[in-house]
Amino acid sequence: MVVRIREDVCRGCKMCIRICPSRAIEMKGSTAFINGKCTGCGSCVSLCPMGAIEKE
Repeated sequence: MVVRIREDVCRGCKMCIRICPSRAIEMKGSTAFINGKCTGCGSCVSLCPMGAIEKE
């Protein structure tokens, strides 16, 4: 499965960065993005207060 961040919805709160066990989320400007370390665990999906992270 793939985890992706909807850049149009992300508000840059950084909560996902703190919860990610793989350190796979970084900031690019004021928006979070997923780097190549993502294992698809989905820890960040339910945590995002904006609903900007999806698991496909």
